[in-house]
Amino acid sequence: ACDLDVVLPCFLYKLIFRKKLVFDVFDRYAMTFIPATSKILYSAVNSIEELFSKYADVLITISEKSLNTFRKKPKNSAIIMNYATDVASDFQNLHEHEDKKDNALRLVYTGGIKKGRCLENITVAINNLKGVELIIAGMIVDKELFDQIISIPNVKYRGSLYPKDCLVLEANADVMIAIYDLKVYWNSITTANKIFEAMMCSIPIITNVSPELVKKLDFGIMVDYDNIAEIREAIILLRDNADLRENLGSNGRKAFLEKYNWTKMEERLFQIYEDLVKEYN
Repeated sequence: ACDLDVVLPCFLYKLIFRKKLVFDVFDRYAMTFIPATSKILYSAVNSIEELFSKYADVLITISEKSLNTFRKKPKNSAIIMNYATDVASDFQNLHEHEDKKDNALRLVYTGGIKKGRCLENITVAINNLKGVELIIAGMIVDKELFDQIISIPNVKYRGSLYPKDCLVLEANADVMIAIYDLKVYWNSITTANKIFEAMMCSIPIITNVSPELVKKLDFGIMVDYDNIAEIREAIILLRDNADLRENLGSNGRKAFLEKYNWTKMEERLFQIYEDLVKEYN
């Protein structure tokens, strides 16, 4: 069962057919989708999620910090981080930059077009900035926001793409940008997929999450969500310094190959299921 919205039928299946239940929590539902100001609803949803985790045979989360948000952990719990599969070499140069301006720095954002992803601030930061274009792809959740950001001349929208096509877009970019509203508690304790995808693609990232990882491995630039000037400065710095982009991208790629790749994490996931099968038999 992946997340709270599908765990109930899986739990009933476990009870009726006496099967094992793996509860994989990518996003803690209340922390991600319910404002903390709605205290009663927030608490109730958290409690329901923790109840299911208690009766799961294995609870899987994506980080130590997210695991620690559970007040009562089940006997068996594991951390499976959302590392990327190494597909960069397959996806690079799969499409032509038919509308790419000569020597322009290509920024890429993939994900939902909605508030809380700093898109309004990013587009203000690049407005009238020479030699920079922002390519965005994802489902339009907030039409008003979409109309606002697409009005900027150097912003291009690629549509709502399949995950593979998003990776093609990222693999052919110069810089990835992923900035999240840290007032949403879950954003401050999780690690965005984009962090590992940037590492896999050998490109630097401009972000405000996972500062320990980004600074330790030196593969990106940290910015503040509300500081448009700081975001603009980071973009200009990377635009004007090809060597810096190459060095940051190389640092991320090296770390990805050594440790932060799905092949190594997959082995851990297989072991969880193997242990469950042995216990079941």
